[in-house]
Amino acid sequence: MNRIQSILLVTAAAFSVNVAFAQTPGTADAGAQTPAPEVRIVTPTTDPLVQKRNDNALANKQYKENKKAAATEYKERVKAAKSDRKQLKKDATSQEKSAMSGDAPAAPLQALPVNKE
Repeated sequence: MNRIQSILLVTAAAFSVNVAFAQTPGTADAGAQTPAPEVRIVTPTTDPLVQKRNDNALANKQYKENKKAAATEYKERVKAAKSDRKQLKKDATSQEKSAMSGDAPAAPLQALPVNKE
């Protein structure tokens, strides 16, 4: 039991020392100004591995942008096709209703031209 108490006492002392150091202010003068950060000029490297890595990163970025643009275009085309189909169904339903009521003779529907690119 005595050994456990001594271990706990040492642990508590170490913890209190850490807390005390964490609360003390820094040793730097409060009135002293910090120097402005240095501006580093980076020159392009001639290392072929670094150039390859940079070229691959650029190619991946362009691929992702192109893929996103293609996906957006595809979604727009699908949305347009759905709205065309919905309008054709609506027209067909209205013609069928008018033919059933006997108001006007039913004229065949004309399909919209398909734009294949």
